[in-house]
Amino acid sequence: MVKTTENAHADGRRERSERSREAIKKAMIELMAEGIREPTAQMVSERAGVGIRTVFRQFDDMGSLFHSLHQDLINRDSPILQTSLTEGTKEERLDSAIEARHKLYTINRETLLSTYGLMWKYDALKQNYADLNHRLKKRMLLSLYELKTAPEADKNLAEMLLSFETWNRLIRHQGLSPDDAKAIIRSQVLPLLKP
Repeated sequence: MVKTTENAHADGRRERSERSREAIKKAMIELMAEGIREPTAQMVSERAGVGIRTVFRQFDDMGSLFHSLHQDLINRDSPILQTSLTEGTKEERLDSAIEARHKLYTINRETLLSTYGLMWKYDALKQNYADLNHRLKKRMLLSLYELKTAPEADKNLAEMLLSFETWNRLIRHQGLSPDDAKAIIRSQVLPLLKP
C-alpha cells in the first residue's frame, strides 16, 4: 500500500511538471504572437502562472525553451512537412507544394520569426532552422521532381522563392494578400519546372 501511495505522488508530480512545461511553452507562444520576439523568463513565468525557478527547472535556459518550441513545430506539423504530391501535372504539384508551405508558415509565423531573429544567439535554433529548410527542400524535390535534373542555380532559386523569407516579405512587408503572394510565387517557380 505504501508503494501505491508513493507511485500516486510521483505520478502527480510528473503530471504537474508536464502541465507547467506546457503552460510555459504556451505563454512563450502567446508573447511572441504579441510581437515580443525574445520574451524574458520573467515575462514567460508571469504569463504561465509559474515561478521563474519552475521555468528553469523545465528548461536549462531560454535557448532550450526556443529549441523545444521549434521541435514542437516540426513534430506537430510533420504531416504538412511530409505532404508531397508526386502525381499530377506540374501545375497541380506546384500548387499543392505552395499551399502546404503557406499553411506551415501561417500557423508558425511567430515562432519562425523569433527563430530567424535569434539564430545568431542560440546554436540550437540555427540547427533547427537548417533542419527545417533541409526537410522542406527534400519535399520540394520529391513533388517538383523536374528540379532534380535542373541546374543548381534553378534549384536554389526555387528554394528561395518557396522559402519562409519570401512568403513573409510578400505578405508582411509588401502587404500582399496570401492569394496574391501564392500567385507570384507560382508564376516565378513554374518556368523553372522544365521537363
